[in-house]
Amino acid sequence: MEDFCVYIPTYNEARTIGPLVRELKTLGARVTVIDDSSPDMTGQIAMRAGAVVHRRPEKSGLASAYIDALAMSTADYTITMDAGGTHTPAKVMELYNMRKEADIVIAQRSFHGLTWRRLLSQACGLFFLRHGIRDATCGLRCYRIDKIRSKLPLIKSKGHVFQAELLALGLLAGLSVACVEIPYLVEKDSRVRVWEMREALCLLPLLLGY
Repeated sequence: MEDFCVYIPTYNEARTIGPLVRELKTLGARVTVIDDSSPDMTGQIAMRAGAVVHRRPEKSGLASAYIDALAMSTADYTITMDAGGTHTPAKVMELYNMRKEADIVIAQRSFHGLTWRRLLSQACGLFFLRHGIRDATCGLRCYRIDKIRSKLPLIKSKGHVFQAELLALGLLAGLSVACVEIPYLVEKDSRVRVWEMREALCLLPLLLGY
């Protein structure tokens, strides 16, 4: 079996990280946690559950955590996911099983009602509709590393918009994308900050370019 590698950025996820790591381990995953020095012992709990933990000296942001994960991965195919309970191990396996069908396999959330997270995703995702992509900002993804690594130095986003920017760069380079449907579960902090909306607007020239 090929390396089954899962990378999880964390900050204050002590409540969920232990069970998540243990369940992923039972599926055969090699789990790495990128922890931003969480004060609630997230890193220690993840390590006790069987994860390799890379503890960053300070809170450096979601985008840089994902970039660090993709840069350090030694697997041909690498999965990224959140630890807040919105991404399930069952869906992780579904993405992994589809890994050879496309260069990037992404999860698409089924939104109900109007939320700031939905507005952010659809503001970006509008430009991806021609590829059948409705949700450009979900963090649950499987990447073919040799296809995506060269795009990492080009990333400018700091927050959730990173997902849309990396996806756009991949599409511009001709990478193939496949989608898996997942339900949208409200996160414990599902706010979209003003600066995240500003980042989404800054992506417009790139998105309009393709």
